Amino acid sequence: MNPDSTGRWTFYEAVRIPDPGQGTLQSRSSDDTNAQDVRGSRFGRKRGEGMSDRLHDAFAYVRSTFFPLWDRGGEWTVSEALDLPVDGKSDERRKTITVHVVADDDDDLHCLLIHEICHAVASTGHGKKWLDRLMKAGDRARLIGRETLADLIYNEIERYAKSGRRLKVIAELIYNTIEDLVFYNPSATYEAVIDTVALQFGFYRDELLHKYTRCQEVYDGAVAKYTSW
Repeated sequence: MNPDSTGRWTFYEAVRIPDPGQGTLQSRSSDDTNAQDVRGSRFGRKRGEGMSDRLHDAFAYVRSTFFPLWDRGGEWTVSEALDLPVDGKSDERRKTITVHVVADDDDDLHCLLIHEICHAVASTGHGKKWLDRLMKAGDRARLIGRETLADLIYNEIERYAKSGRRLKVIAELIYNTIEDLVFYNPSATYEAVIDTVALQFGFYRDELLHKYTRCQEVYDGAVAKYTSW
C-alpha cells in the first residue's frame, strides 16, 4: 500500500477499501512501491508491443560497448511489453530483455538496458555481483566520455546498495499489506489479494509467490483472524 497526496493509505482496485478520512470507498491508486527492478519512468513514451528500431539499435550499442564478451552467439533479444509491471526485466530462460517504456533520452535508455544486461551477465538479484558488474559499466561510460550516463549508473548503484538493507522491510510490508487487504475485505479471494499486491509492488504474480513464500500462510491466518470477529 502507498500513501496518496493527502497522506492516506490506498490500495489497488482488486480489493477496494474505505477511505479512513471520509468513510467512502476508494479504488485504484497509480503509485508504485519500489521493489526489485521498479525505478520509475522519468522520460519516454509508451509504444506498441514489439521491437522498435530505436530499442534494437540501443540494445546493439550497449551490448557491443559495455558487454563485448557477453552473448557472442547473439541468442539474447530485446522487446517491448506494455503489460510489463516494471521498467525492465531480464529473462534468463527466454534470453530476453524486456522494457516497458522506451525512453526518449539515450542516457536513460542505455542505463536501463545496462541494468538489465547486468542481471543476465552477473546475477538475477541486486547483490554484490550485480553491483560490481554495474560499477564496471559505469567506469566504462566515464572512460568513453559518457559522463551523464556514468552518473546515472553510479546513482543506480548507490540506490540499490541502500535498498539491499531494506529487503527485510519490504518483505514485512508485503505480508502486512496482505493482512490489511483481508482486514478491509475478509471475503477477498487469495487470487485477488495476490494480484493486488503483485501489481502494487511491481512483480509478476508467480514472481511474487516465489520470492515471498509466506503469502499463503499470511493470507490464511488473516482470514481466520478477521472472519472470526
